[in-house]
This record gives sequence, C-alpha cells and structure tokens, in this order.
Amino acid sequence: MSYILLRNGLANRLRTIAGYIYVSLKTGREFIFHWDIKNIDCNGNFNDIFNPIDGIKIIDCARDSNINYYLVGQNTIANILEKEEIKANVKDVENEVYRLFIPKEHVAREIDSFPLIAAAIHVRRTDHVELAKSKSKYIENEQFIKFIENHAQVFLATDDYETQQFFMKFENIIIRRPILPNNNFRQTSLEDAVIDVFIAARSEHFMGTEYSSYSQLIRIFQRLRLYL
Repeated sequence: MSYILLRNGLANRLRTIAGYIYVSLKTGREFIFHWDIKNIDCNGNFNDIFNPIDGIKIIDCARDSNINYYLVGQNTIANILEKEEIKANVKDVENEVYRLFIPKEHVAREIDSFPLIAAAIHVRRTDHVELAKSKSKYIENEQFIKFIENHAQVFLATDDYETQQFFMKFENIIIRRPILPNNNFRQTSLEDAVIDVFIAARSEHFMGTEYSSYSQLIRIFQRLRLYL
C-alpha cells in the first residue's frame, strides 16, 4: 500500500490520480490518495465534487506526519509512466482514466443546465503570468480578443475578478457566475472550477492558456465529450 499526498491545483491533482490509477490497473498495486485540504492551491474537497471511484481511496485530509508518502505534490502522467516503467501513450491513459472522474449529481445538474456554447476560452492570469512568460508561453489579451471576435458567443472560464471584468466588455462573452473581488489565492471555488471545466469542454472551438494544466484538463474532457 502506497500513500500519495496530492497538492497544487485541481488539474495537477487529477492527472496525478489518473496516472497512479493507471499504474494500479496495470500492476495491481494499491494506492491511497490524501487530498491535501490545507494547501491553498486548491480550495475544496474532492469528495464534495466527484463521485467515489470503484477500488480507489481518495481521502480529504491534512498531511499525516506519521506517513511516509510515496509522492508529495503532483506529477504528470508521462513522468509517472516513466518512473513506474510502464509503456503507454499518454492520450490513451487519459481516455481510459479521466472518464472515471464523474461529478456528483448536484454538480452535473449545474453543468447540464447551462446552454451549449460553440466556443470557449480559458484565461489564466494572476500567479501564472510570470511562469508562462518564463517559458515563452504567455498569450496576450489581443490573441484572445481575435478568437472572441470570430465567434457569435464565447464562454469564459477564469478564476480572477479582474480578468473576468476585462473580457465581459465584449457583448458575446458568456459567463456562468460573476466573480466577486476578494483576496483569496483562488477567487473561485473548486466546485465552480470543475463546473467551468465541463461547460468549456462541451464547446467545439476552444482557446486555452498555454502552459496551464487547467486548459489541458478542458482539452481532455473536450476530447471525451462526456456532457453533450
């Protein structure tokens, strides 16, 4: 039995779970995941948002100092496969495992109640800006604006007040819920973040933020087409 302490943001945590679920399926090894409730990068509990996954224990809790964790933090599926010496295509792993992340009924109702919109964007700013620039992956607002101007309606997923306010000046921008200004590290709840992922993933045309695991999460669920 190996314990994994999940830290960082939503998408980073989910891909770590996905990677080790795949390891478990291929090797028979058992993992218990501790969803770190004290880490400010993710402001919510897994089990409040997602249904249980058969055979997988994901526990919302603080770090246990008595446990020697197999992994603390997060890792990509590619790195997990390499570490565990398992040969597989990352997209094949995503296609097999991510469909196990099924939102609870109240979350699914919120997703289903929102109208289908053909285009969506995810704009990640705040602490991500300098990271993206350091990797030469930063996307200027002008590039998102060009995308917006080419579509009749565009759903906006973002996690901060200023970004939402900036893009709401375009009449064809659609949001699910106004973000209220606050000083939280994450200005939206985990539940809102998950709902926005699935709404954006229903779009046919999507433009994300480069070097953002959240944008990549949207692309994965867009490929799976679970909520059409």
